[in-house]
Amino acid sequence: MARPRNLVVVGGGGRGAVEALCLLLDDLPVPMSARILVAIEDPLQTVESMRAALQGHTRLTVSMAQDGDVVPPECVCLAPQDQHLAIGPDFRVMLQRGDLIHGKRPAADVLFSSAAQHFGNQVIGVILSGGKEDGVAGFRDIHAAGGLRLIQSPSTATNPGMPLWGTLEDHPDLLCAPQEMGPLLGHLLRGDALF
Repeated sequence: MARPRNLVVVGGGGRGAVEALCLLLDDLPVPMSARILVAIEDPLQTVESMRAALQGHTRLTVSMAQDGDVVPPECVCLAPQDQHLAIGPDFRVMLQRGDLIHGKRPAADVLFSSAAQHFGNQVIGVILSGGKEDGVAGFRDIHAAGGLRLIQSPSTATNPGMPLWGTLEDHPDLLCAPQEMGPLLGHLLRGDALF
């Protein structure tokens, strides 16, 4: 049996990312002891509308990150608009205004790298639909720390930029459609050996 994991970090942006995350959450087994942190930039909707959309697809609590809060288990925590989301020791949220990264704020790289730094091999990183190469550097950090990496198949992404960069610049552990990610994450979080 592989080791159970307790933190999922998700990045994406623009068209298709929220829809892909809804599909992921539809089939994610609950209850579970893990936390899910999300850095998705979508200029077409507010974080509150994103929260409401996601809440309709899961029994987990979906909330917006507040600086200094500790993220509890069974929570999906969303980055606020125009702020980077990082996670510190004890699952404590750190929000940063910071520079744009690959034209984005929040950027997946900030979230991924902080998760790798503080939680190492407990982390599962997920790249969904989105543009540019955001997430690639953070994915490398997750891999170096012993974490796992899932990427949405570019052919299923409304905006395949981030998934394509992720597969070209790195070698993800799993490449799949978003509706397949929920069950896979359930197995990985429990520590089931899939590969």
